[in-house]
Amino acid sequence: MNLLTPSILVGYDTAVKERLAMMRESISGERLAMQGRSEVFADDLIAWSIALTGRFERPLIDAAAAQYRMALLAIALGWYRLAFFSLRLFLELALGSIYYSTREFEYRKWASGELDSSWTAFTSPDSGPLSKAHVRMFLEPLAEESANYREIACKAYRECSEYVHGNMLTHIADSPLAFQGALFEKWHTLADAAALATSYALAARYTPILSPAALVPLESALLSQLGHISAIRDFFDREVER
Repeated sequence: MNLLTPSILVGYDTAVKERLAMMRESISGERLAMQGRSEVFADDLIAWSIALTGRFERPLIDAAAAQYRMALLAIALGWYRLAFFSLRLFLELALGSIYYSTREFEYRKWASGELDSSWTAFTSPDSGPLSKAHVRMFLEPLAEESANYREIACKAYRECSEYVHGNMLTHIADSPLAFQGALFEKWHTLADAAALATSYALAARYTPILSPAALVPLESALLSQLGHISAIRDFFDREVER
């Protein structure tokens, strides 16, 4: 039996046209620059994945990158709740990958389904990848900045969670099937924060242990995100002198 009746086909056609109209709104004017900036960070995540080739936690970085791209597509198409959900999951996977990078036993338990991931553990002020103690062990000059970036990550996660848990105000905001500039801009603000916190965590964990060749594709990305931190500028200045 053919379930694609004329009325259903008309419905699909209408839905496609609505989404395309929202995408045109999403990439018009100044909003195109917002979308483009977030696309650049998606490319940065690919560079990180390549740099971490051979490490056991790399699949988590890849999964995080996939969720970030899903969020980018969703925000462009007007699937606002999905966009916030995927951005939240990106943060979990990205910080989780760094957390597990020093805990292979826990990673293996998580990968086998025997251990649940924990945002509380990933953002612990004592032992998470954005804790002062963790950062100090890998790139000490960045350690004093850790609390600030942990707060940035937690705030972005908390605001994304409002759309995951379905708070009433988010239902009101998310209900019309039409482009919503306020939600589009809010997502990109949170995406910028997530990118900043993640870049800091990745830099603190991996730049000291990566080879100079592996760092070359990351230099532009890190200086763009974290060039305001003198320790990052000094780090790359030293690498250039070698």
